[in-house]
Amino acid sequence: MSNIRIPMQNVRDILRMHFVDQRKIRNIAGMTGIPYSTVYDNITIAKAKGLTWPQIETMRDEALELALSANTTQRPMPDWAYIEKELKRAGVTLQLLWQEYKQAHPDGYQYSRFCEMYEVWSRKNNIYTPMPHKAGEELFIDYSGDKIPYICPQTGQCFKAEIFVAVLGASDRLYVEASTSQQLPCWIESNANAFEFNEGVTEMVVPDNLRSAITTPDRYEASVNRSYQDFGKHYNTFIVPARSRKPKDKSKAELGVQLAQREIIAPLRNHTFFGLQAINEAIRPRLVQINNRPFQKRSGSRESCYIEIDKPMLKPLPATRYSYREWFVKLIAGQDHHVIIHGHNYSVPFKCARADLEAVVDINIVEIFHKGQVIARHCRSFVKGGRTTIREHMPPKYQHYFDSYDHEKLLIKAKNIGPYTTKWTEIIFNLKRRPPKVLCHTVLGALTLSKEFGNDRLEAICERALILNIHSYKALRSMLVNDADRLPFPVHGTVESHLPQCHANVRGAEHFA
Repeated sequence: MSNIRIPMQNVRDILRMHFVDQRKIRNIAGMTGIPYSTVYDNITIAKAKGLTWPQIETMRDEALELALSANTTQRPMPDWAYIEKELKRAGVTLQLLWQEYKQAHPDGYQYSRFCEMYEVWSRKNNIYTPMPHKAGEELFIDYSGDKIPYICPQTGQCFKAEIFVAVLGASDRLYVEASTSQQLPCWIESNANAFEFNEGVTEMVVPDNLRSAITTPDRYEASVNRSYQDFGKHYNTFIVPARSRKPKDKSKAELGVQLAQREIIAPLRNHTFFGLQAINEAIRPRLVQINNRPFQKRSGSRESCYIEIDKPMLKPLPATRYSYREWFVKLIAGQDHHVIIHGHNYSVPFKCARADLEAVVDINIVEIFHKGQVIARHCRSFVKGGRTTIREHMPPKYQHYFDSYDHEKLLIKAKNIGPYTTKWTEIIFNLKRRPPKVLCHTVLGALTLSKEFGNDRLEAICERALILNIHSYKALRSMLVNDADRLPFPVHGTVESHLPQCHANVRGAEHFA
């Protein structure tokens, strides 16, 4: 007889509709809502027993149940606990398990009856799910609404730690940790810690619609934060957010949060913690205890199911741990061809002024993109209001202008003229009594004299200027105009006078005696 038990009044209705109303089995099943196989079994057994409707009508429920069940052939029952466990393995279906069952028991139940019995069994054991979670496929993550207070050891201030919860879909293995906030850097850090705790990566990560991670919730294709997407690519996993207001999509996470609140957060409510590390040290032994506790309705524990089912199917961790990078996806370069990131100005090529750009920032580097191509790369600066500009990003006319204030470039030009010009330039730059821009103007003016008078004459004049301690562009130009480089060279730092020794306007020292 069918393994599905229905009230005897329903059995009488089935037999009456068949024997009296002459209805077909499929018609009876459709009218009563009772499975076809159950209707078929009851009618077949009644006929095999030679029962007629007058007999059935006068029989008591106990007698009718005994008559329909006595001497019936008992088919071998499948091991439903084993089937439930195997369904969690990748690629295993109910049809495959039925085929294996039929190979072992050729006289066993047919496929449709097999599926009906499994559905009844799973409902009875409160573990029925329309789509069983495959091994290594999903990691459900969420934050607990309850928090754990702690005191900062450095400042003495009191804070409340957020509690991150992650649950593997197939084995229900639990991971819990405390973090400072629900902001994206902490969220991604906790995701990475969960992967490392499980020693592998799942095919998908199923988060709740956390505002810092999911920019636009959607029933079918939610918009994931670019930094979180970057994290998923690094670990070769897909971010598949649960649908808004659909708790069944993340029932594993909901149960994990409930378990964490009852068995971790509540027992620690009267403890005083100094820092997040102290909280996580208290969480870890309780987490081990939860994962190793035997299941109530099935064999094994979370840890044993993880080792047997989930762990072999997890993808390996990447060679390097993910380093948090923050994405800025709606940047517009100003007319000055700079973008502002965290209060600092970074240059882009002048042709990209007013263009829509993206940028990614880590602790050391700032990369700026235009249409998917890197157009600028800077060392990160933490100076608010500061400006980082690359010469090649400027328009050509401004490149020349800024070169005028570059000491190193001016020194290179001086070296191309000669050693005396180089020495004179270095002395000018070391002068303390003039502003740096004024010194650059002096050097730039002196170097331009080579275009008018040639490198050799400028080198000769700089040699004389070093001896005579001359630090003026105008003086150098005057010396060149008056051909001072062609006069006899000064000896021992003195200048030979070319004035006449005797003159009416020349008075000697004796005049002042």
